[in-house]
Amino acid sequence: MRRFGPLVIAAALVLLTFGAYRLADVLRAAPPVIDGPSGSVLYASDFEIAPEEWDTYDGRLSARITDGILKIDVGDVDSAPFVPTRWYFGDFDAQVIAAAVGGPPVNGYGIVFRMRDAGDYYSFLISSDGYYRVARAIDGIEREISTWIPSDAINVEFGSPNVLGVRGVGDQFTFSINGQPVELCLPDDPAGQSTYSAGRCFGTMTPTLIDATHAAGQLGLIAVAEDEPDVSIVFDNLVVTMP
Repeated sequence: MRRFGPLVIAAALVLLTFGAYRLADVLRAAPPVIDGPSGSVLYASDFEIAPEEWDTYDGRLSARITDGILKIDVGDVDSAPFVPTRWYFGDFDAQVIAAAVGGPPVNGYGIVFRMRDAGDYYSFLISSDGYYRVARAIDGIEREISTWIPSDAINVEFGSPNVLGVRGVGDQFTFSINGQPVELCLPDDPAGQSTYSAGRCFGTMTPTLIDATHAAGQLGLIAVAEDEPDVSIVFDNLVVTMP
């Protein structure tokens, strides 16, 4: 059974992850939301050129662009560094290739989206032991929308790529892993806790999340270490199109 609980992004962690890396200035000076006709490419990065579009940083929590990949290393426990693009999106369809290349199998990595600032965003994560989840952060406190659910769609071998997808249209979101849509386990009580155990959702399984908390924001990439440090995740070929 999955051990992760919701991550609480405390003020100290936010400052550790972002304060030293000039992201506060970027987040305060939000550019216009990128728009375009349906099917158009809004943003794409193979991390070969234009690394200045990402605010990379060094340290025990680091994000670096080298040899055509973005790599996030998490050297501390209970840490979740992420790095956003400098662009803002409303409706979007995002895909990225990601792989775990080091550290424990109980990890997390994926996409941050509709990020308004360092403490307000959604995230879609998978893990190297074959689980996925969706969470929402408000005022620096992260809460699971859908708890960790096992999926055979995840390539669990270290170094094996996974294609993660998030599609957001207005207040509706869908998620995919390696081209396979995945469902969420939502509590019947909106204030309740998502619970999935022994192959059963104690609530409602649904392919679509409806949530209007964050209407627009940045996209980013994230890596998570919980009880064991030294998680290493690589990302490549991020493509964002208009649904």
